[in-house]
Amino acid sequence: MMQLFFFEDIKYTNFHPLTLSRPVDNLRTGILTMAEKWKYALKASSVNRILRPEFHGLFESGRVEADKNCLNCLWINSRYLPNEPLVDKITGLSEGQCLQHERTVIAAKVDAKRSKQWLNEGSADFNTLFVLETGGFPSITHLWDLFLKNGEQIERDLDLMETTHRGEAQVSDHAVLEKAENIYIQNGAVIEAGCVLKAEAGPIFIGENARVMAG
Repeated sequence: MMQLFFFEDIKYTNFHPLTLSRPVDNLRTGILTMAEKWKYALKASSVNRILRPEFHGLFESGRVEADKNCLNCLWINSRYLPNEPLVDKITGLSEGQCLQHERTVIAAKVDAKRSKQWLNEGSADFNTLFVLETGGFPSITHLWDLFLKNGEQIERDLDLMETTHRGEAQVSDHAVLEKAENIYIQNGAVIEAGCVLKAEAGPIFIGENARVMAG
């Protein structure tokens, strides 16, 4: 199992005002947050992050697990979105290597000792790592990217989550579900009578214990 660590680059200010109250990996586009996407994509055992000082006590930074089966530590730039080519590049990194595109570090793999040091110091130092230059990969750069990429990310997240179309939900016989194969309803959700869900243009996701009320 691998441990996952997130770091921010200087572009975190591009997401103000949202990143005034949360780290970039806590931003959401599609169904999942940036951190959740990577946890699903890499099947990571834990998620950790370097926090800006103002977030100490509000968000967990995490810790380095000492378990001998969790020695691989992957550091991910929290602006980047997982897709198959990028996941392959990252999982193919050797210890002491970092993946970079035009001076922007995308990811790195280091040992548990260095990861613990970076967490304690509150910053990651990639200058001593062997750099592998690569092409560009999907990422968010500006606040509006969260909205522009939302539709495609809903579809990608459904694949990552391997979501079933219908959990143990209460769907009224008097609700209308158009193109039902594109509608994903999770456990505990309630769809009241009179609701109309139209999924011709793309998937609809109803989360656990959500209630869609009539009217």
